[in-house]
Formats: sequence, C-alpha cells, structure tokens
Amino acid sequence: MYNPNSLSLTPKPKRIIIPFCSVYLTNIINQVEYLTIYKILNPKESKTPKKRKF
Repeated sequence: MYNPNSLSLTPKPKRIIIPFCSVYLTNIINQVEYLTIYKILNPKESKTPKKRKF
C-alpha cells in the first residue's frame, strides 16, 4: 500500500539510484541470457557474438 508518510522518511537520492541499478542489472542479465542462448544455438560459431543493442 502507498503510505504518504513514508515519503518524508525516504531520501530522494535512494529513489533515483534504485531504479537505475535495477535497469543496469536487468541489462546485464539480458546480455548473459543472450550469450548463453547464442552459445547453445550456435556452438560452432565464434565464442564472442556481436553485442545486442538494448
């Protein structure tokens, strides 16, 4: 539930940093997933595939 009183307790920088970190982490996870899937689908090709644009 949304609590108006909690706004004064949470500092603003944290609220900016947390979404940024989550986006950064999901980008890393997506890249790792993409690399593993690429290796499974194309085992004969080079080990370093082209980086996927996010």
